[in-house]
Amino acid sequence: MYETTGIITYNPIRNVKNKWWLTVELPYFSDTAKMYRWFMNKHWYEADSHSMRRPFNKPPHKYHVSIIRGETPRKNRQDWGKYLAGKKIKVGYSNLIRQTSISKDGVDHFWFVDSKIDVFQDIRKHFGLQHQKDGVPFKGHITIARTQ
Repeated sequence: MYETTGIITYNPIRNVKNKWWLTVELPYFSDTAKMYRWFMNKHWYEADSHSMRRPFNKPPHKYHVSIIRGETPRKNRQDWGKYLAGKKIKVGYSNLIRQTSISKDGVDHFWFVDSKIDVFQDIRKHFGLQHQKDGVPFKGHITIARTQ
């Protein structure tokens, strides 16, 4: 795992209102993501699971790891916007580029790298949200590109 610094942010500013979102914003990740996209462009046949080269863009939002995505806290709501807000933390990330599919057409549209944040589970537990499935802790990712 490589490392960068992130900042815990509540309800980050995006092009739509995001209620109950908590992210770790990654202000120093732009050059790393640019390098990943360069690799994807240069070696698309290794990076893309699709059989032909597809154009891609950087994501429309600032680089981040989402910890809570629109889920209403089940406890400690009074701490929303306060608990660890603005704290700078270490964010580990992989160099393995992966893809994910969306269900509408089954084609891979997003490229990402896995991330590791020590307080990921703690934050979700603090707000009473599910933090694992079948004994496997939730983890985050950093989207680095999406198809056009």
